[in-house]
Amino acid sequence: MKLPASYGRFEQEYCILRELGSGGEGKVYLVRHQVTEQLRAAKRLWKGTDADRLHELKMMKRLRHPSLPEVIDVLPEKDCIWLIMTYVKGQCLQELFWGGISEMEFFSIAGQLSEVLGYLHGRRMPILHLDIKPTNLLLKRNGRLVLIDFGAALQGQPGIRPEQCCGTPGFAAPEQYQKGSYLDARTDVYGAGAVLYYLLSGTIAGGGPEAMRIAAEQSIRKDSWKKAAYTLVENCMKKEPSERYADGAQLTLAIREFQKKCVGKRRMRDLLGVLILVLVFGLFCVGTLKREQGTSADRRAQEYALLLEQAERGGIAQAGNCYRNAAELYPEKEELYTHFVNRMLQDCRMDQEEERLLQELLYAPVSGGEQTVKEALARDRNTYGRLAYQIGLLYWYFYENSGGKTAASNWFQEAVQSAQEMEEVPDWLQAARIYQRISGYYERIGKENPLGEGADYGTLFRDLSALWTEIQFQSTDAGIRVQAAKELLACMIMAASRLQQDGMTKAELSEIIEEIQNLSEEQVLSKEQKEELQRQCKAACASVERTYHGKQAEGGVVDEMEARMEWAAD
Repeated sequence: MKLPASYGRFEQEYCILRELGSGGEGKVYLVRHQVTEQLRAAKRLWKGTDADRLHELKMMKRLRHPSLPEVIDVLPEKDCIWLIMTYVKGQCLQELFWGGISEMEFFSIAGQLSEVLGYLHGRRMPILHLDIKPTNLLLKRNGRLVLIDFGAALQGQPGIRPEQCCGTPGFAAPEQYQKGSYLDARTDVYGAGAVLYYLLSGTIAGGGPEAMRIAAEQSIRKDSWKKAAYTLVENCMKKEPSERYADGAQLTLAIREFQKKCVGKRRMRDLLGVLILVLVFGLFCVGTLKREQGTSADRRAQEYALLLEQAERGGIAQAGNCYRNAAELYPEKEELYTHFVNRMLQDCRMDQEEERLLQELLYAPVSGGEQTVKEALARDRNTYGRLAYQIGLLYWYFYENSGGKTAASNWFQEAVQSAQEMEEVPDWLQAARIYQRISGYYERIGKENPLGEGADYGTLFRDLSALWTEIQFQSTDAGIRVQAAKELLACMIMAASRLQQDGMTKAELSEIIEEIQNLSEEQVLSKEQKEELQRQCKAACASVERTYHGKQAEGGVVDEMEARMEWAAD
């Protein structure tokens, strides 16, 4: 596709493949980055390149949320602005739902949408999206909802006066059409409510409150749970902004409460149904009673499976409620806890909120209060050992606060102890033992000697290398291998001379650097992961060349004291 005129840096760096969509703010294209050959989405904004507008768009590069596309770059040209974002593969809600949404699907989407709005509204300088509609919401195959198209977004404190409507009819709040009115987070809340109304009714909001009420009544006749959902939507779409939920965070709390009511009513109906069945069929033979009990067990198992599915789709707050409810059904089922841990491993992060939820689940009382869930799970050494190993990985690589490696060492120790009682040697045992040894080095380097002077780096490096070449470790997620690679490179950067003294050859170090460089080219890695690995590989090469040949390799010399302080901080 040929552009009508020269567009400077954008034309030099990107090749347009096809048009993805268009709107009042401009057109969106699928583009290929010429250097990395990665696919990206580029929106051409027709607004002028005034300083305030350009600053707002550049600030969006700092946004980091699983339900937001990453803004990679903002390129101002002569008569437009190019907004470069990650290309999100998914279907827009308009293509997926037309009034036929299920209860779980509705609350999953509602919860994710409110959480991402809470993230935007809760920033020090709040961000208003101002164009929330089904075509700007993509649902990925894994159930993750992504809010796209920030072409109409504004940043700043509440009280932004609109010069013209920047929303979409049927989804824009009334104040977006009123000259002299002000926009704030409640404007986005209205848009979210309009989207939820569309999902429930299959129609775009319009015709006034009476028409919406009639559509709601017709829909409620089919699905009784929608009554509570429509109350939620009605509160979002009040004409007066002051009568709506204040922002995304308050909307999230309201959604949780409405969902609890729906789940509670459904459980009450299920319980009432079971009681009636027991009373009616209690007069029949024992065989009939057993069949009814089997039906109840099937229903329980089905609800458990649906809760895990919903937990995978929603944000951490909604997922937490799902995991808690699932634990009430099957508190000693190891699959539940593995599911939660794998979710965090795939996200490559564990914050304090997620850690508290994990501890809440594992240390809940069971068996009449005589044991905790953790103690009950430990009875099956095979499954508990693998779970302990996975939790150890989570703390080791992805815990966002201090003390992660110490906590990980304790979990690896439990995994090793469990393996001693197994009939067969598990595939993760050797890796768990290596982690235990490495944690001892970090303990000594971090506390006894913060700069690592006099530490046995040769032994440490050999253990890190042994972990890197473990067959079981090589089959783990790329995110974990990236973190392990960074540990190896950090050791080379700050202690290449000591590795030489301990007998490590240049060929051994170079081989590992080459393997890590190959890892940095894998498509599954993000742009930031690739760039960081490549930068550290250059620094490691420079350190090795300087040590073994007394010269500087391309990439420059990395300050050894700075590397030591980073090492100690980790």
